Amino acid sequence: MSRKEKRAAALELLRSSPHLSYQQIADAVGLHMISVCRISVENGLARGRKRVAVAPEPVEQLLRNPKLTYQQIADKRKISVASVVRISKKAGLTRKRGSSKKADSALVLEYCHNHPTEKQADIAARFHLTQSTLSKYMRDGNIHRGRKVVGFRYPDEVRNCVMQFMRDNPLVVTKYVAQKFGIHHYTLRVWVKKYNVPRMTGWPKGSLEINAALGHEPAIHVLEVRRRLHLNGM
Repeated sequence: MSRKEKRAAALELLRSSPHLSYQQIADAVGLHMISVCRISVENGLARGRKRVAVAPEPVEQLLRNPKLTYQQIADKRKISVASVVRISKKAGLTRKRGSSKKADSALVLEYCHNHPTEKQADIAARFHLTQSTLSKYMRDGNIHRGRKVVGFRYPDEVRNCVMQFMRDNPLVVTKYVAQKFGIHHYTLRVWVKKYNVPRMTGWPKGSLEINAALGHEPAIHVLEVRRRLHLNGM
């Protein structure tokens, strides 16, 4: 079938079958839907857009709830967002952009004051806000939350004992001290910087032999390791 014949068949279907949609006619004759629309306009057979009747009362009732957005209302009533906006304009229930969120800022700040341990992500989800908007509210309301430190806090006695050991033994490698006391070497480094414990920079001379002599044994003073190496004739 040539293109001219397809156009003639589409025109015949437009005149004889008004119940068929443009897409159905296009599929029947093998043309694109836009071509069928152009044929209908050229021959004065253009069809108006069908508008589905929507009951405005249930939508107006939902519009009076400031916590619901246009998209949420449209999803609840299974209509388009444009229909919700059209009904809101007719009923005089139009909203300013972001007005529903700004109206709840005082409530959000009060909730943040009363629940300092709750995560910001949970608070944002509770009030239908983004985390960036919630952070802006908290900055404007002078609510500052420090980073929550999660982990085990060592007793002061343990920390003081470790620091005293490192002051008395400045040649022992930090890694071996961490192994001796069963703490993480990063934690030990933080303590060393915090309490200004003097340490040697880099590994001591003969560190390869010292490491080979230690193996998996707990930390030993470097001088003790050298004494063992000397006794073994190394």
